[in-house]
Amino acid sequence: MTVWAGRMQKSGAVVTILCALAHLAGHVANSGQPGSNASEAAMLQLMREYRIPDMGRSMQELVDGFSLTFTVMFLCLGLLAWSATKRGLLVITAAMLIESAIGFRYWFMAPNSFIWTATLCYALALLLDGGKKTG
Repeated sequence: MTVWAGRMQKSGAVVTILCALAHLAGHVANSGQPGSNASEAAMLQLMREYRIPDMGRSMQELVDGFSLTFTVMFLCLGLLAWSATKRGLLVITAAMLIESAIGFRYWFMAPNSFIWTATLCYALALLLDGGKKTG
């Protein structure tokens, strides 16, 4: 891998890890918030207290579980990307492109900015490495 390709790969890994840490910080900061008005408070109360039939979980528990899973998965992805081979980086880049499309449709700018930046870094790493043999 060329020097610049390696730098882009490592930069993407750092951005992916920062995304995980920012997501964790948001999760911790927003846990147990009362809501800023009566409508928000009522919605949050329903999310916390209403149990989904046949699942035994509240919507808030599902959201919390997804939030923590997102954090763990992006932390692991960033750590893997740090030392991935070109073939591994190709798989990571493809996964991040799919994640970018999902984020564009469903998420807001904070996580998307991390995801899009990391995806760009991974793609640049592959492009800068040129046609060298995958390994």
